[in-house]
Amino acid sequence: VGFFSDRYPFSEYDDANGTMKGIAIDILKLISEKSGLQFEFVPIPPGTLSLKLLHEGNIELATGLVLNRERMNDHSIRISSPYFHGQMVAVGPKGEIFDSSRTYRIAVPADAKGIIGYIKEHHPTYTLLTYKSSPECMEAILNNEADIMMQNIHIVSALLQHPQYDNLTILTTTNIAEENYSIACDATQNPLLMSILNKTIASLNKDDIHSIVLNYTV
Repeated sequence: VGFFSDRYPFSEYDDANGTMKGIAIDILKLISEKSGLQFEFVPIPPGTLSLKLLHEGNIELATGLVLNRERMNDHSIRISSPYFHGQMVAVGPKGEIFDSSRTYRIAVPADAKGIIGYIKEHHPTYTLLTYKSSPECMEAILNNEADIMMQNIHIVSALLQHPQYDNLTILTTTNIAEENYSIACDATQNPLLMSILNKTIASLNKDDIHSIVLNYTV
């Protein structure tokens, strides 16, 4: 199972000691426990496209993919029901107010294809700037290379705890869209695998998910 290695609190890999943690990791472990499927976790380096690794056979499942129209219509993959429902927000300088009618220079991690697809569909006039990671997107705002960045609220909230981002904030009135995280496999995989995943996801207890989220966000 490929997971993004630099998206704390969703998923993070510590290369120094070979450990991983995060909301997505714990939910996947819960899915493994309930389904009987055995997962070997593979960290995906920043900037690497998970679907490319999937199609090349380097991983058999990719987690943390945002479920959107483009992926639902992609016949090269099978994609699960969402295992986590999140919220996308905009980050900008303190004192700014998000204005949906304005044309922004918007920074987005290059591997965040779900967010990029959302921006292209709903904000085609924005100037899209891609960076290797979410911290680099925040640095772009501080350096006046970008006006705002767009990312999941939990990822953003964790980054804003760092003092170097004291001048940045989640902009008001920016509950932009939901982010539904899913698991994907190559379309050539046995459909029974996705069937098992979907049945297990449907059986997950909301309180268990809530406890996992609290463990990383409070």
